[in-house]
Amino acid sequence: GAESPGAKPHPDPYIVAMERLGLRPEHTVVLEDSPSGIQAARAAGIAVVGLTTGQPGEKLLKAGASHTRQDYVGVLSLIAHGT
Repeated sequence: GAESPGAKPHPDPYIVAMERLGLRPEHTVVLEDSPSGIQAARAAGIAVVGLTTGQPGEKLLKAGASHTRQDYVGVLSLIAHGT
């Protein structure tokens, strides 16, 4: 967006956000529902869980998501139980 030099799929939005929050990529996880957002996060070195709210899981995995889930409840299950 306007806060970073490049828009997704460039990693700039995620890099700027991590810098402002004092985070490192290895301590960050992104929840994304678009291939360009997944590509941006991966280019910034961040792990990504793809949300299948608008795209099929296969497309999100192909873009670089390590896992996919239908919703935030599924993400919580992944965090809590690894499934």
